[in-house]
Amino acid sequence: MFIVGDVIAARYRLDGSLDSDLLNASTFAGRDLALDRPVRVTILTGQRAPAALAAAQRAAKVTGPHLPQTLDAGVDEVSGAHYLITTAVRGQRLDQALGSGLLTPAQARAVVGEVATTLAAAAEQGIHHGTLRPACLYLDGAALQVTGLGYEAELVGTAAPEADLESEAASARDTADTAALGYFALTGRWAGNTLPPAALRQAPPLPASLTTGGHPQSLETLVPHLNGSLATPIAAALSGQMGTPQDLADALEPWEPLAGTGALSVVGLGSFAPRWNPPGPPAASGRIGRPSPPAAPSPTPGEAAPRSEAGEPPWQNPNQVHQARPVSQFAPVRVGPPAPQAASAPRPRRRLGIRTTPIVLPLVLAAVALGAWWAHGVLQRELPEPTEITSTGSPEPDSTDPATAGEPGAEDGDLTPSPEPTPATAPPVIASAVQIGPAMDCSGQQPEQAPLAIDGDPTTYWHTCRYQSPNFGGLALGAGLVINLREPATVSTVILQTNSTGGHVQIRQTTAEDPGGGLLLAEGRFAFTTVLELAEPTELDSLVVWITELPPADDGFLVQLAGIAVE
Repeated sequence: MFIVGDVIAARYRLDGSLDSDLLNASTFAGRDLALDRPVRVTILTGQRAPAALAAAQRAAKVTGPHLPQTLDAGVDEVSGAHYLITTAVRGQRLDQALGSGLLTPAQARAVVGEVATTLAAAAEQGIHHGTLRPACLYLDGAALQVTGLGYEAELVGTAAPEADLESEAASARDTADTAALGYFALTGRWAGNTLPPAALRQAPPLPASLTTGGHPQSLETLVPHLNGSLATPIAAALSGQMGTPQDLADALEPWEPLAGTGALSVVGLGSFAPRWNPPGPPAASGRIGRPSPPAAPSPTPGEAAPRSEAGEPPWQNPNQVHQARPVSQFAPVRVGPPAPQAASAPRPRRRLGIRTTPIVLPLVLAAVALGAWWAHGVLQRELPEPTEITSTGSPEPDSTDPATAGEPGAEDGDLTPSPEPTPATAPPVIASAVQIGPAMDCSGQQPEQAPLAIDGDPTTYWHTCRYQSPNFGGLALGAGLVINLREPATVSTVILQTNSTGGHVQIRQTTAEDPGGGLLLAEGRFAFTTVLELAEPTELDSLVVWITELPPADDGFLVQLAGIAVE
């Protein structure tokens, strides 16, 4: 059992607990202590944890703007826990966000379209989700992320058999569940596949009202303002008429970019709520206002959805559906100043007193004159005497000047300047990356992709070719990159971000003409985060990342470098 403050794999600190609806998964907001960055830590438990960890490692090869990047996955040596480390996931879960309102049709269309495109790209690489549900979708402003790809299905036992990764049934399940996300976003009712109750910490979303044919009630009935261009594809996917997520994405095109749909904010969903401050009380005016007659209650900006007669939100009432409200209902209510009072204020009484101006004015003038006289005397005493100008136009130095008297060499003008402090050594900064090696001309490996390894974006990467053996199929001795620094600097650590484990990599002080030669600075096996410590800090203007053995990947051996950093 892990608690906040624990450290996993001697590197990842658990900073806060996050909600997880799965019984055998505990999720934390954490921090990578080695790289000082936020991460998401998932602890897998139960008998299926090893299979789920292996599935997470397979799914790590799938990257995209709506998927958290896998950074590390393994077994903690101290506790024996199976852990998964990904980039931090921001935003609010869809099932929690709908407690404040429903998405508009434009927003729901964009969300379903982006999720379908993401799962279609994963399916091309033989990876399916298998447990897609509202708790897997996180919304943050105009962004969304899908969690649990591949490994959650293994954890709860709904994954397709490993020998049948291209299963049509797995694609059809993901397609129906993607459409069910749109149904849920518009109605608050879940119409997709449900997980085994024993796998969940809490009750799943309320099921949709079913028709006599066993299908979910039509969206046109529940959401009257919805047009058929969205309702029809969702209904077709839910009824099994679409086999792949790509079919659903094609049927929904075109959709607005998420940023163009109102930033998922028109219904006031949690972190996507409009950024305005609720009006406060009017400023004090010094008057006691008269009590106003009672007025009819007005809607509070950002209030929850209207309640049904039974006092429940409409998405919990099977006979009523909450409709997305227009933006105007969430506009701030502006409070004006108090109305002017009918009665005039009493006139202030006239006070008697002594006129002080004839007394104070002469005193002020006298003080000013005294101050001017004193300042004049001070300036006269502090002004230096004029110096005699020689024929060269330079003033003769005064031998009695305390600034030069007594200093060695002052008479000869030989003044030794004080030594300046030594500037601190600048940290190493990567300027460019260049692909090298005999393997650089193979099909699929592009030299222009080399900068993607140093662009700071974990979703882009440089990769080698795919071979049928770890020694480059006997066709090459290695492959790699020359990393050029902006200026010479002392390097002690090289950090590589990959989607692979295994193989072998070296850090060398050499040139592109002899990548396997020169001085060997560090070496090791690939991990999701590979930290290579140099034997001793070395001043470098460039270094070579030289791959001598490829790690295993699907259908062969290759490596993807998503990030390179030097310290």
